[in-house]
Amino acid sequence: MWVADCGNSSFRLVLLHGGEPLEKWSWENEEIESNSNFLSAFSGCFANSVITVSSVRKSLNNLIENAFLAQGAQKIRFLTHHFFSDITGQLKTPETTGTDRLSTAYGAWKKFGEPTKQNALIIDCGTATTIDVITKEGCFLGGSILPGFEAYKEALLTKGEQLTGYNFRLTTALNDSSFIGKSTQEALCSGIEKGYILLVSEMAKKLRYELEENLRNSDKTEKD
Repeated sequence: MWVADCGNSSFRLVLLHGGEPLEKWSWENEEIESNSNFLSAFSGCFANSVITVSSVRKSLNNLIENAFLAQGAQKIRFLTHHFFSDITGQLKTPETTGTDRLSTAYGAWKKFGEPTKQNALIIDCGTATTIDVITKEGCFLGGSILPGFEAYKEALLTKGEQLTGYNFRLTTALNDSSFIGKSTQEALCSGIEKGYILLVSEMAKKLRYELEENLRNSDKTEKD
């Protein structure tokens, strides 16, 4: 089974067997925009196959579809919110919810939540970082969308006039316990690297707490 994911920055193709990935390939979106025949190396691999695609870059859908069809695919199925109607009953606007978020939530529930009867919190880091929650019954409640790490970092380094010359790397100059930077470089390491970790972890804690509160209140209402 072939599945693909077109995110904001990159396109990924996965060959599945028994629900588990056998092989993976990826391209930057800029690559496929400049080369509509980017799947030429897969000649014959997609013969009579139905390709399932989750895409948040609608402007690339025609290019993706034509690339698969040119290599023998029978049909390309782009996921929409309708595919996930069983889990989206609590959303105000399911039609605007990205299929990337719905797919990861649904996958987390089927692989972990449903078998173990546990609620799931999903963190997905890409161009954006999303933190979503789905109950053990398979009810996707929604979540939070944050800037991805690169966007978070670049916003500071490109907007701060006195910071544009710094070349930040993910190797902090601070020790693991210190947050006080004694130079501009150390302060950037603290704010960008450790600050982002705190941002994501604290948001995840808040969402988890709110999920548990909602479920407790729901149980109380049912008992009353």
